[in-house]
Amino acid sequence: MIMSFGVQAQYVFDFTSGSVLIDQGTRTLESNVEVPETVNKLTVQVDISHTWVHDLEMTLVRPDGQRLTVFRNLGKEDCFGCGGDDIVIKFLDASTKSYSELNQSCGDLPAYGGESKAFEELDAFVTGSLNGTWYIEIKDHWPFEEGMANDVKLEFGEYEEPKCSSLIFPANGDNHVAINSLISWNESELATGYFISLGSAPGSTDFMAKNDVGAVTEFNPDALFCGTDYYVTIAPYNIYGEAIGCDSDYFSTEFVEAACSGDVTVCLGEQTVLSATGGSNYQWLPETYLADAFGQSTVCTPEDNLIYEVIVSNENGCMDSCFIDVKIEKIVLTIDSVYHARTDLPGFILISSDDVNGNYVYNWSGPNGFTANTQDIYNLAVGCYTLKVLDPQTDCTTEIEVCVDDLTDVPFFGELKDILIYPNPAKGKMIIDFFGSKKEPCTLILSDLSGKIVYKIVRDENQQKLNIPIADYSPGFYVLQLISANQLRNQIIEIVK
Repeated sequence: MIMSFGVQAQYVFDFTSGSVLIDQGTRTLESNVEVPETVNKLTVQVDISHTWVHDLEMTLVRPDGQRLTVFRNLGKEDCFGCGGDDIVIKFLDASTKSYSELNQSCGDLPAYGGESKAFEELDAFVTGSLNGTWYIEIKDHWPFEEGMANDVKLEFGEYEEPKCSSLIFPANGDNHVAINSLISWNESELATGYFISLGSAPGSTDFMAKNDVGAVTEFNPDALFCGTDYYVTIAPYNIYGEAIGCDSDYFSTEFVEAACSGDVTVCLGEQTVLSATGGSNYQWLPETYLADAFGQSTVCTPEDNLIYEVIVSNENGCMDSCFIDVKIEKIVLTIDSVYHARTDLPGFILISSDDVNGNYVYNWSGPNGFTANTQDIYNLAVGCYTLKVLDPQTDCTTEIEVCVDDLTDVPFFGELKDILIYPNPAKGKMIIDFFGSKKEPCTLILSDLSGKIVYKIVRDENQQKLNIPIADYSPGFYVLQLISANQLRNQIIEIVK
């Protein structure tokens, strides 16, 4: 009898119907077999009732006399007494249950059901000339047992390798696929399992090579890479072989593309907003001067030049980053000297700045309506003076406050005995040698007898000698004042021609 199931041609031969087994003997069943040379699969279907299956043995005998044991000594001796349809089973090599697993228990009736591999390999028995009379021997080894072969069949098949499968999800050509996605594919007829390969090009396996996932039709790759092109090859297989020449399907995974708001220049002390796009989570580095290091936008009040990186990610951990260069426009002011006031001597404030081009605008205000727009200010009364400086090129401003104290009661030191001034009288230039003074910064001011300052210089604490140019000054007497800390000392010098 020939039967067709899908792509398989099946040749089924019935050996018995209701044959009583011989107690402590052998029942031989036979049937004439005519099959084509292309058959390559053998299945044995067994339905036997017996009161103790452990003592039964089934053997196939080909026309050329070769023999094969299908089963023997099923179960354990403590399975004695199983009645009814004790063996209703299909033996085939493609079964996932091994013969040893079948032998491990004797459960509810039928004692052995479903399918299993046979005691010996069945398909290897399908070689050479198969046509002619086949015999099936069922032997009962022990006495006092009853049994019947209800149905015993041999089924020969022309088996093909399974056909290729294709992706269900992600579909071929899908983009921005979540990296935690399951990969699923269409079931392939006749397949008992599937190999899955992942690569960066069609047919390649550099990400994963021929992973056997069994009989399932989905696979969890345990997180794909972000922003990556994947080529997936599904190769179904069965006991007779693997589908050959299966095409690769393609998809690409999700990614994050960070974008920053752009580089900025800001005046010292002013705020600016930094922002980014492209994801659902944001982290700014470094966190210095930022109001919020984890916001999509953050307020920045910088005090130094910095390059900020923002790491942008999505809910699945894909990430990218971008950078913002924040530059500070500063107005640098240095208080060189503050000459505090006395009863008979007014104070003054000497300032230097980083204004190399002379563009800064200076605005002083102070006690008694004092105003000035010069860098240095003189003839000051006791009190605090505010300086506001504007850089017209950047519109940046800065402000400082300097106070002039009342030093009327502070001792006034006399001549500069620990400082050598020569020559005196001087002509052309004058040298000041701090040979015996402490190493401390101080300011030297040269003024005429009317109090007009004609020269000033700030001495670094490590400078021992200073050269004072005097060639352009009118002959006469001058006062050289040294200001350090809260002390004032002076020396009368004479300039001659």
